[in-house]
Amino acid sequence: MGCQLTEVVYGSVAVAHGVARRIHLGEIVDRHAPKRNGIPTGKLVEILAINRLLDPLAKYEIPEWVQTTALPELLDVVLSIESGYQTLTRCYDYLTDDVQMHIEMELAEQVRKVYSVSDSTFLYDITSTFTVGEGSGELFQYGYSRDHRPDCRQVNFGLVVSRKEAVPMFHKVFPGNINDCKTVKSMMNIFNDNMGMNGCLVVDRGMVSTANVVDIVDNREMDLVAGMRMTEKLKRVTRQIMSFDVQFQTTNEFIQAKEFQYIVGKKPRRSILYFSQQKAARDYKARMKNVRLVEKEMTEISKKCTRPKGRGRNPDPKKAIKNIDKLVASKNVKGFFRYRFVGGRGGRRFKWSRDDNALEKAKEIDGKYVLITTLDNAPKKILSIYRSRSVIERAFRLTKEKIKIRPIWSRNEQHIKAHLFICFLAYLLMSLIELKLRRAGEKISGQKALKRMSYRTMEVERKITVDNGTREFRIFKKETRG
Repeated sequence: MGCQLTEVVYGSVAVAHGVARRIHLGEIVDRHAPKRNGIPTGKLVEILAINRLLDPLAKYEIPEWVQTTALPELLDVVLSIESGYQTLTRCYDYLTDDVQMHIEMELAEQVRKVYSVSDSTFLYDITSTFTVGEGSGELFQYGYSRDHRPDCRQVNFGLVVSRKEAVPMFHKVFPGNINDCKTVKSMMNIFNDNMGMNGCLVVDRGMVSTANVVDIVDNREMDLVAGMRMTEKLKRVTRQIMSFDVQFQTTNEFIQAKEFQYIVGKKPRRSILYFSQQKAARDYKARMKNVRLVEKEMTEISKKCTRPKGRGRNPDPKKAIKNIDKLVASKNVKGFFRYRFVGGRGGRRFKWSRDDNALEKAKEIDGKYVLITTLDNAPKKILSIYRSRSVIERAFRLTKEKIKIRPIWSRNEQHIKAHLFICFLAYLLMSLIELKLRRAGEKISGQKALKRMSYRTMEVERKITVDNGTREFRIFKKETRG
């Protein structure tokens, strides 16, 4: 037994703990996930969330990290270095799907009340993360990877964020192979049915389907601002619009707009066609870059078919066509090329050509995009609301780069859901810190503010007890510095 004087991180953990305490995070978690003995679930969840926010580590590293901070003093807990990993892992078992949903529902209500979040416009989007473990379950699926890791099984992470305050309301986890538009119904069941939230929903074009529009607008009587996919039918409609009656300037673009009625779900919907010359130039440049990449690949295949005998094997037709189809689809240049293998064994050739007429016709759509809405605001305001999706895109960027939601090493499906829940809570704390900074007139991100506060330390004297090889510590005194 002995006493040890230690200097620990105080400022950043005190800020995060202060926000967690203000929204009663620990109390809410304990109410829905009570434990009979040991460290309460609420305190363990707060430790995990604050670690994700400040210094994301694996669970086995967190007990030792805790002792380098003032969390033992702030939370009045003793997390053993030897058994802390098992304690944190068992905590995940308490965070079932129903428990997470009820915690988030109560947290959302608490956040709206304590921080006066009265926004009635909400952003919804989905991202993916990848798993490294070889676990089995419905979540682990091969699908579209936004992290460019198609070799790994994916898990999709949906998030709803308030537009004005940029505060997350709730999240939901989906299998890695689910289509984006099929997640909307499930999210609306939580958002509208369970949480009783209403207002305007802002979604990207990947979320839009006739069924979703009918469900949100007609059945639930909510407002909607959504991007529309440029289907062949919509392209034909936009080509018929020859003039624009609204013009306005944004930060770096001159935009023209035209309102029209478009039938969705057997009803005419207010739709707005936007056109930007700057975007048209970007679209054309990006398309031609992809066209040149495909041309280069096709030229290489053609050369391989005509090289002298003995200079390597000729490409397999079926495999080559499959690879080209995949390349054309990934580069979004389908319909601009004709290609096929001709000839028989020993004289097979690869013939291809570019359809310049199709490319010229595609230029008619460059710089154009359509938004559908139920709001009565002017086209400029509607576009501003839609572009506020950058808020949720930033949320995903923070969770991946700072909170480090990926990669996921766990093989247990429930533990993966619990991990994503902890990451959601970490982002919630970050967003509330940034909200407080903005309202105080501070032009600094929450990430930079927490980094500055991390230099504020506390000097503590802890009493170390060794019992049967297990080290425990007790707080003896503390003194703040910095």
